[in-house]
Amino acid sequence: MFFSASGWEFAKPVASAAGGTTEIYRQVSEQLGFSVFIPLAVGETLQYIWPVQVKWVLSWIGKAGGLSTYSSAFYHGAFQALSGEAVAFVFLTNILIFLTFNILLFVVARYIKPGRWIGRTESTELFDPPTTIALLFCGTAKGIALGGP
Repeated sequence: MFFSASGWEFAKPVASAAGGTTEIYRQVSEQLGFSVFIPLAVGETLQYIWPVQVKWVLSWIGKAGGLSTYSSAFYHGAFQALSGEAVAFVFLTNILIFLTFNILLFVVARYIKPGRWIGRTESTELFDPPTTIALLFCGTAKGIALGGP
């Protein structure tokens, strides 16, 4: 099917260790935990304890961190090491994820009344347009930016 063509061999996980593909998925889950889930939990805990101080520190970190990520990727030549097929695959996958979640969030916000899925029996109004726009901007873009939907 999709991965049967030899041009897409780069997308198949190939295990070089004795653990097989299970080892690859274990490593990916571990990296996700260390790069997304643990910092998220620590950040939320610190923000709960010291909200004012964390807001001040994050304003400075955000300014410097956004530039350093892309600068170091260009400096180390990360983009030159990728083949054109790999870049196309990641690009198309990101667009597919973005569109899927955009459509899903729009349908939930504008066509499904909130009372049905939060356990209320009374009919409530649909989300208003500003809330729908906020859902579309924040819900889809943040997942792709973090690397996981």
